[in-house]
Amino acid sequence: KSNKEQGLKAVVAQNLDELKRLTESVLANPHRSRGKVIIRELVSLRCVYQAVDEFPISREYRVFVHRNEVIAYSFYWDEFEDVEPLSSQDKRLMLSLALETAARLQVPFIAVDLAQTADGNWIVIETGDAQFCGLSHVPVLELWSKIKDFG
Repeated sequence: KSNKEQGLKAVVAQNLDELKRLTESVLANPHRSRGKVIIRELVSLRCVYQAVDEFPISREYRVFVHRNEVIAYSFYWDEFEDVEPLSSQDKRLMLSLALETAARLQVPFIAVDLAQTADGNWIVIETGDAQFCGLSHVPVLELWSKIKDFG
């Protein structure tokens, strides 16, 4: 789990010394890191808000997929509203990428986080076990009613 709630400087390194400091900080809490740190390239995403702590809030969505079927999705940032609802084309592209990701990973129940880049393309930010991730803006009863029918 990242430390993004602590602001941009808690998760983005500008040089090797900062990377070492951030890595040590994450590894110091074994419940957050499980002894591992993932380092990713910083990609320019389409920003829809600028949080108080300078953290850019991107156009990002969480998609729940069960056996190659999208069962729910929503704007990722639960403390912010989706001010730019998806066009039908963006929705199709995003959900298609989520389904492709789930199919490649061959996981029966998965959460796929996707974001739109500054140039309008959609990319996968990360995947996770759908049983242990936050719901973002997905209504809990809607999701649970679909999960109860898993067979």
